[in-house]
Amino acid sequence: MLMISGLHTATGQSYVTYGLYGEYEEDPKSYFLRVQFNFIDEQATSEANTWWGTEGYDLAVKAQEGLDNLNQAFNPHGIFFLADGPTPDCATPATYRSYFDLQNQNPQGLSVLELIRGSLQTEDEVERALNIYINSGQGEPLGFAPQLPGNHVTVKGLEAGELATSGTITVHEVGHALGLLHTFAGDVLGECNEGDIPEPVGFCSSEEDLCYCCGDYVCDTDYDLNEDFELDPTDCSGGESIPASVRRNYMNYISPDRCRNAFTEQQALRMKKYLRELNAYYSDDVLDKIQLQEAAYPGTVPSGVTGNFTVEAGAGVLEILSPLQMLPGATITVETGAALHIKNTLTSACDEMWQGIKVESGGAVKVFGQGNIEHAVCGIDAVGNSSEVTIFGGMLMNNKIGLRVDADDAIGTSNQVFFGNFELNDQYKGASDERPYFIVLRGNRGTRIRYTTFADERTADCSAPNGACPKRAIGIDAREAGFFCRANTTFSKLYQGIRASNLGIQQGSFAVSNCTFSKNTKGIVSRFCSSFEIQDNLFEMNADEHPTYFNAELSIDKSCIEIFGSAQGFTVSGNTFVRLGALSEDCSYYGTICTVTGHGLDNEIINNDYVSMEVGNAARFNNGNEENGLVYLCNDFLAEPPGVAPGPENCVDILIEPGGTIRKEQHGMNQDNEVTPAGNIFASSISNQSGEGQNDLYEIIYYFKPGAPSQNPGSSTGVLIEPLDEELYCGEAPCSPPCPEDPILIKARFEDFGFRRDSLLEVASGLSGAQKEEAERQSRLFEQERRRAARQILRYYALDTVAVEADSIRQWLENTQTFGSLYLLAREEFFFGIWLFLRPSGSASLSWLS
Repeated sequence: MLMISGLHTATGQSYVTYGLYGEYEEDPKSYFLRVQFNFIDEQATSEANTWWGTEGYDLAVKAQEGLDNLNQAFNPHGIFFLADGPTPDCATPATYRSYFDLQNQNPQGLSVLELIRGSLQTEDEVERALNIYINSGQGEPLGFAPQLPGNHVTVKGLEAGELATSGTITVHEVGHALGLLHTFAGDVLGECNEGDIPEPVGFCSSEEDLCYCCGDYVCDTDYDLNEDFELDPTDCSGGESIPASVRRNYMNYISPDRCRNAFTEQQALRMKKYLRELNAYYSDDVLDKIQLQEAAYPGTVPSGVTGNFTVEAGAGVLEILSPLQMLPGATITVETGAALHIKNTLTSACDEMWQGIKVESGGAVKVFGQGNIEHAVCGIDAVGNSSEVTIFGGMLMNNKIGLRVDADDAIGTSNQVFFGNFELNDQYKGASDERPYFIVLRGNRGTRIRYTTFADERTADCSAPNGACPKRAIGIDAREAGFFCRANTTFSKLYQGIRASNLGIQQGSFAVSNCTFSKNTKGIVSRFCSSFEIQDNLFEMNADEHPTYFNAELSIDKSCIEIFGSAQGFTVSGNTFVRLGALSEDCSYYGTICTVTGHGLDNEIINNDYVSMEVGNAARFNNGNEENGLVYLCNDFLAEPPGVAPGPENCVDILIEPGGTIRKEQHGMNQDNEVTPAGNIFASSISNQSGEGQNDLYEIIYYFKPGAPSQNPGSSTGVLIEPLDEELYCGEAPCSPPCPEDPILIKARFEDFGFRRDSLLEVASGLSGAQKEEAERQSRLFEQERRRAARQILRYYALDTVAVEADSIRQWLENTQTFGSLYLLAREEFFFGIWLFLRPSGSASLSWLS
């Protein structure tokens, strides 16, 4: 606790401030302050003779300009100013009073402020709002804050030809009222000068902490000697010798005054600390009284226009049955054990975004059919390990983030989104150069999404020259979070429909089925995820309409599915990929792109239909080797589903890019462990470009059924075709996770094929020539079947809808003993500190992973 006294350099008046010092914690909360403007002419005997009367000022306009000026400066830091009206509505015009002919009202000879604040204003008028007193509209701009912090300031004069209320002098003095000192305070008070740093005070114990204990008590305002300096009056340039943090700071002295335009981050946090804690430190409620206080249910039921309010723990259920307008930056907090049911509209007031609903661990929010959350920074923000969110038919419109679920660790959740509608339209208030997100999932698993719409319907024409093209939204962004998305869920006109990344053992995996992806730049993007399913979805890309929705993002590949990074045991099956419109010049519309997915566990792209995709499937860098990896089976590149007109021929059906690999032998395998043809129906061919540039050619062997229409891709560089007159086998019938229903038989297959592989390798060690080669090839087939079984077992545990069985996943990854599975275990240990299971007796050590 610190008391400082000094002399105001501009007015010569003394001031006193009580300082709160120490590191300022982050504070996302918004604060709402009432403000009252007071215009004073002590000498004038009539309104017409006042300085504002002779200049023709409309005081209502000048007060509103002053209110707007404060909000422009303080709003970015979560501090909002409201008119001192009967309701907390920022649509209410600024309030003001005028005082003149004061000599006849002052027989005691009081100062002007003593007279007004002691006699002409009521105690409530003095205390309930931040009072700004304007003494004159002539001369140089001057101001004074007699108490730091306090509830009133005075200003006078003109700044850049405008009344001081519209200038930086008012912002500067209000900064003082909220606890800020000049950026050069250390110099003025004889503190913090270079080479003259005082002894540590308070908690400070080292030189690097002293900036919290002297000077202006703010560490991100650099040392400032307050040397006289002027900036270029035309564009405020110059002053390079002055530290950037203070050069144009509102709390500095510069010329011209109008060049001041910024508070630092810690200055904002210091003001919030005073607003939040002054009363607790000093038993002084001067700042509490000017604030719109946070309401709490059950004591108060919110209505109309409202600021921050809390549904308190143990309060039961608060139902929103009538529209609420939330003040800019306002937050609804749902505490542990409380519940909020939204059955009407929660929107923003004042044409600015409110913060949204914060659901604490153990709190619950439900949005029902008529419920609508709109114009929020984050519509619903569920934090902690046991918050619960259910959206059943509700809408989340024009939010920067619709729903965010952020758990402290990887736990199962009961969050559900059924029949939800997430949308952006031309009423969106967020910045066009910042990407919005509809659902963000972090560190949790099991969120269920069904029958829901995600659409970015903003109509800016991005094909127009120099057009203002907004960054398109992402539908679901899941990082270290497993989820299920199914049943007629649609994604439209988005940058990415779904982005899933960094799924570890704890979070399980994700499954997407029976969804529609239309006119997106990318449908689904997976980065470093394993054991996922993408099944029975429709992907539509319209090359003619695409430039209308996207501009800067046109240069990237447009893909229905993109899989990047080490991936063990994924399946892409039963999907339909459709490209409409004219061919692009560079064949940049892709069905799937797989990049460095590794050797995998028999990763499959199987039973998909492709309609006029320019590149059906692309493989970039390492996606397989001689033993295992990515395989394309039973895909139809000539598909023409009902209602979809056929387009021009594909550029290429399967493309292996320079340096790329897939599994060397492309074939299927039936349930009797017999090799079967790959079964793809070609519109064009396989293009193996792996040897281009500085790369070695990576040859593949492709097995096709002779005589079957369009199943022979034709011989080409790096593609050896082998006829195989066996019946096609295109996998088992799809099922909904977790499947198979009983993994016991699959586990037995895993063990059986491992035994058969080892036995055959032992036999092969005594053979030579063609016999040895055939035995080794057959052992590789057994290993492929073993890994296919491992893939099914891991997916069973990762996509269990009841509970992800992380222990079982670790055990089976270790049993599998592939490079990719050991990599996942090592990654889990490195990032999450999970000790690996001991291997069974007699098996190889994994000590290098722990």
